[in-house]
Amino acid sequence: MPGRSTWPRSGRPGRCKALTGSRAARRTTITTAGAAAIAARIAARASAKRTAAAAAAMPGELVRVGGQDVHVLARRQGEGPTVVFENAMMCPSPEWAWVAGRLGPDVPYVAYDRPGTGWSSPAGPQSAKDLSARLLNLLTTLGMHTPYILVGHSVGGLLIRDFARRYPDSSAGLVFVDSSHPDQLARSAQQRNDLPWVRACSPRICVP
Repeated sequence: MPGRSTWPRSGRPGRCKALTGSRAARRTTITTAGAAAIAARIAARASAKRTAAAAAAMPGELVRVGGQDVHVLARRQGEGPTVVFENAMMCPSPEWAWVAGRLGPDVPYVAYDRPGTGWSSPAGPQSAKDLSARLLNLLTTLGMHTPYILVGHSVGGLLIRDFARRYPDSSAGLVFVDSSHPDQLARSAQQRNDLPWVRACSPRICVP
């Protein structure tokens, strides 16, 4: 009829548009949340597969020491002395496999990954004092016979110096394999700039 509104009684056009927009927004939100959940599940499955593959490829064993997993290659039989291998910077313990394989069958040995290398759990900054204490704790946990013959490659040479200085009664001898020198940071400005963290591994610099 003339003069009468032709809009439906259910409401005004602005309100109808607002309701339509809110429904679309909800659908978009639900769709986005669903996609995120699917992506999270896919990522979790991929991570689990990578973890399983790494565990299958890992030689040796994981030993729980001080609340952390330490990756170890060890032969426990034998009366000692025990040969203890200390790796180079960021090198995993299998670097010693060819050496350990040539030891006699009655010679016990331990090669391990320091925190944050190889298959061992990560950790924060470590001083030589911290690393020496961790190593002693590991050897005690494994039940390895003393005394220890310590073999250090590169920066591992600095670490075995520190271990022997702190635990002389447990140390029978030191073997240096292309070892870092205690004074190399003092002699080389480039290494002081490029490798500042190595200062924490130097027996002459770390806090007793």
